[in-house]
Amino acid sequence: MNFTIVTAVTPDYEQKLLLTLPTWKRKPQFENQPMIIFCNGFTDYQTRFNNLWPNLKVIDWDLPLSESKRETMLSAFVIGSEKYVDTEYWCKLDCDSFFTNSVDLFEENDFGYDLCTSGWKYSFTKDLIKIKEWVNNKNIPGKCPLDNMILDPNTKLTGHKRIISWCCMHKTDFVKEVISYIGNEKMPCPSHDTLLWYFAERLPNRKWHRKRLKHLGSNTKTRINSIRTMLEQL
Repeated sequence: MNFTIVTAVTPDYEQKLLLTLPTWKRKPQFENQPMIIFCNGFTDYQTRFNNLWPNLKVIDWDLPLSESKRETMLSAFVIGSEKYVDTEYWCKLDCDSFFTNSVDLFEENDFGYDLCTSGWKYSFTKDLIKIKEWVNNKNIPGKCPLDNMILDPNTKLTGHKRIISWCCMHKTDFVKEVISYIGNEKMPCPSHDTLLWYFAERLPNRKWHRKRLKHLGSNTKTRINSIRTMLEQL
């Protein structure tokens, strides 16, 4: 199955990308796919990343209404992918994602879902509250899954069954449908995976799937030294 690899990088994450990206070629499922790199904070982006991948498009990305760098870069995976991905599917890879073997991550039946990625157990409560407040004024089909949750603004986290997206396969037309409801100026909350989980859970005829990608050689670490140590042990 053909898909586009999508990642996003700032100067703070460049060294992570340079360390992890060669591991992405370990997966035959990934090595011949096209890639998009959304970058922010580089004056020489057109030449800085061009040799990292054979079929590569490098895009300077910004979000004028953003309230944080995190929001800017995560918006690239929602608003940016809708603008620039032209394959039926695309896979989000964070700069700190890396692969430890050559086993395929996604099987044919995984492409039957609108989102396929690793599972997670909670969301930031403030993000869920922002979504719930936002949808009250929108004409979105389906039943709001947040209606069944207790969202206490005094708690940091709300536990529920959801996804995490350091390595996440998307159906492109699903993200386009999401954009049709939110527009292209600002996301209701500054979280790619929380937002897309919400829409995949709510919208009729959309579905998501949790898969144990770590068991198949996909991993992520926040600290670059931890990534380096793990890769040296392979």
